[in-house]
Amino acid sequence: MSQHTDDLSACRASLDDGLLTLENDRIRREYRWTDGDLIGVCLLDKTTDRAWPLAGVESDMAFPGAGSATGGDLTVTPSPARWFRPAHLQADVDTRFGPLTVRRRFRIYPGCPAIACDIYLRGRSDREWGGDGAAVMERLCIEPRHLHLEGVQFFDITDRRNTLVMSRSITPYRRPISLPGNLLLVRDVLSNSGDGLFILKEAPCSDVQLADAGADFVSRIG
Repeated sequence: MSQHTDDLSACRASLDDGLLTLENDRIRREYRWTDGDLIGVCLLDKTTDRAWPLAGVESDMAFPGAGSATGGDLTVTPSPARWFRPAHLQADVDTRFGPLTVRRRFRIYPGCPAIACDIYLRGRSDREWGGDGAAVMERLCIEPRHLHLEGVQFFDITDRRNTLVMSRSITPYRRPISLPGNLLLVRDVLSNSGDGLFILKEAPCSDVQLADAGADFVSRIG
């Protein structure tokens, strides 16, 4: 559990020789810069020294019809504590994909084993997003392992339902499998310590999202 503090000395965001590093005293994430069109390289759990190498060759984001990335820029700003959010280090990654401007705002909190990211889009794309041409907000290319995935879906509107949490577990293979939900739990089944990752999608519940694509996560091997 993280302890809220205004001391940001353990939080860091730096760009050196084409490598973007985001870290605190609990976690580190590294990306290839590629003009702000980030490609994940490694995720490190500093508590256990467990490294998760990422083998992606494509960008972590994809916007069909939006063009190639240009004008990448990094802005790092300490953000003081407010009544609704603890103190943190803010790292903005801005880039343009033709007529579409994308900002990824990373929030690095001291003592927290996760790094938050807010995504802002402005402009347009030359293609409609949906179906096989859906936009990708985060691509996590974990090197081949025996993984167990669990998608957790939340519901609201209690006038219509009593079951507010549902989950589905899968073992990924070559054919893509889609999972709806706000939370994805990833566990390495061959790890003696039960090492794992999680992705929390801070968004409206899946079944009430505008233009719901029917799934929030897609998993496959290869």
